[in-house]
Formats: sequence, C-alpha cells, structure tokens
Amino acid sequence: MQNRSPRSLAFLGLVLIAGAGASSALAQQAGLQRQAKIGYVDADRILRESIPAKLARAKIEADFAPRQREIEASIAKNQQASEAFDHDAPSLSESERARRQMEVLLQDRKIQRLQRAYSDDLSQRKSQELAILQENANKAIRKIAQNENFDLIVQEATYVNPRIDITEKVIAELATTVK
Repeated sequence: MQNRSPRSLAFLGLVLIAGAGASSALAQQAGLQRQAKIGYVDADRILRESIPAKLARAKIEADFAPRQREIEASIAKNQQASEAFDHDAPSLSESERARRQMEVLLQDRKIQRLQRAYSDDLSQRKSQELAILQENANKAIRKIAQNENFDLIVQEATYVNPRIDITEKVIAELATTVK
C-alpha cells in the first residue's frame, strides 16, 4: 500500500463520507418513493352510486315534479285549444278566428317561458346539489387519506390499477354522512 500524506487521507475520508452520505440520501429517497401510497377515486361513480347523490336526485325530482306536471298540463290544454281552433277555424268569423289564434299563440309563449324558467331553475338546483356533494366527497376523501396515510389521491387518470381504486371506500364514507 502506498504511503499517503495526512492531507490526502483527510481528503479521501471526506470523499468517502460525502459519498456515503449521498448514497444514504439516495437510498432514503428511493425508499420513500417505494413507500408512497397512492389512491384513485372515480368521481362519476360517486355521483351515480353514492347514497347522498341518489337522495339528492330523488329530492330534486320530488321538488320539481309538480312544476313539470303543471307544464305538461298546460301543453295538453294548449294542444286541445289549438286542435279545436283548427277544427272550428273555417266556420268562425274573422274577428273570432283572430282572437282564438291569439289566445293559442299567447298560451304557447307562456308555456315556453314556463319551460325556460323550469329548465333554468332545475339546472341551478342540480348545480347546487352537485357542489354540496363534491364538497362532502372531498371531505370524505381527505378523511380516508389522513386515516390511511395516503400521499396522493387522484380523480382523473388515463389508466388506473384497480388495487389503488378507493372509490368504494369513499362511497361507504359518504353513506355514513346521511342523516
């Protein structure tokens, strides 16, 4: 073995220590990457299958059913008036024909306004319920992530291995929030 000066031995020692430290840091970093816990949540499935989503849909349908029936009744009534007008038009005077035609036209416009208002209100209500459901789902996801030490949970991906899919856990957690 060659005789080395104390200075070169000190330098060699620093290189070895630095190398060992760097490799230890890399090993630790690699170990952390292997231990990362990742989960996936299918948001569409939550919106289709969770109890809160089903309850929200049922409540919206129940709340809007009377208006829908009212619109359908108005459409049927206007259809009957239009058919009666078409049947009676040849025998009506010009002024009576114009009056009844205007009634049918005004009723048709009223129905269109009712349908637009209904559609706008329904859309707004669905958006409100969706926002509430998304907020509750995010709370459930965070709770699961914290309880099970997840490092990352994603909701959109090109490919998902079924073993990391935690959608069923989120649906179950949401079920516990139903009052």
